[in-house]
Amino acid sequence: MLYRTSSERHNFSASSFQTNKVCNNRPPLKKTLSGKTKNSLKPSINELILSGQPWQAEQLLTPILSQLSSDSDRWLTLILTDKSDNRTLHWLKNCDLNHDKVQIFSSNNINQTLELTRKALASGTSHTVISWLGHLDKGWLSKLESAARNGQCQGLAIRSRQVA
Repeated sequence: MLYRTSSERHNFSASSFQTNKVCNNRPPLKKTLSGKTKNSLKPSINELILSGQPWQAEQLLTPILSQLSSDSDRWLTLILTDKSDNRTLHWLKNCDLNHDKVQIFSSNNINQTLELTRKALASGTSHTVISWLGHLDKGWLSKLESAARNGQCQGLAIRSRQVA
């Protein structure tokens, strides 16, 4: 699993944790926008509202993430905010995920989270981009849906009921 902040890159594996000071671009697993994958869906943005933080919904989210991490030749991309970072990272590290197909980005604020989500959706290197967001207004929803169409991928905006 790959975890990135603005200045660091963290590689996760089941047995180790490494920090690299250089943030190099990780090559895509596959960037094929013309071909359909076995489980290809119409590019879209979906929303999931949780009663608490992601690690508190472990029984719900773990099977979803596990399936998505083994479902395609492209990345499962997760975008975290500082508020959810440490506990969510610990939970993700210990989840039953195919860590070779997961990349994680971290952002400092909601605007950076939205922009990272938009770029990840549009890049075409991910089959699904999951982002921990607060309120998603119509303007940003439209931008994210357009980016998902351009990148031929799914988006999932997760938020806590407290900020919904």
